[in-house]
Amino acid sequence: MRTRLCKLLLIPAGLLLYYGIVKLTGVGIPCIFHAVTGLNCPGCGVSRMGIALLHLDLRAAFLYNRCVLILSPVIAVLLFRTAYLYVSGKKKGSLEAKLEKYTGLALIVILLAWGVYRNIVHI
Repeated sequence: MRTRLCKLLLIPAGLLLYYGIVKLTGVGIPCIFHAVTGLNCPGCGVSRMGIALLHLDLRAAFLYNRCVLILSPVIAVLLFRTAYLYVSGKKKGSLEAKLEKYTGLALIVILLAWGVYRNIVHI
């Protein structure tokens, strides 16, 4: 259990390292989809959104990627639930598995629709 928890803690440590690099250099990870097509993917702006949230600037975070910001509580619940099950070694029940599957599919559909919408309207 401790080994799993240590592995899981590498994720926030990596995110903090990324934040530090972006803060010091002003250079982040570029979006390959945007670089190739010139279009915004559903996740474009998420790094800037996260940094704005760390600065408690909700307006800027909303402007960078409003869809992901609005969906972030649902995404957070799914991620924390998955992390808890991973660390504890517990298994999902069949109802839980179905609920998570359909929630994940709904998130994918919403994000894909957002990706199309933001390129049509040029948000």
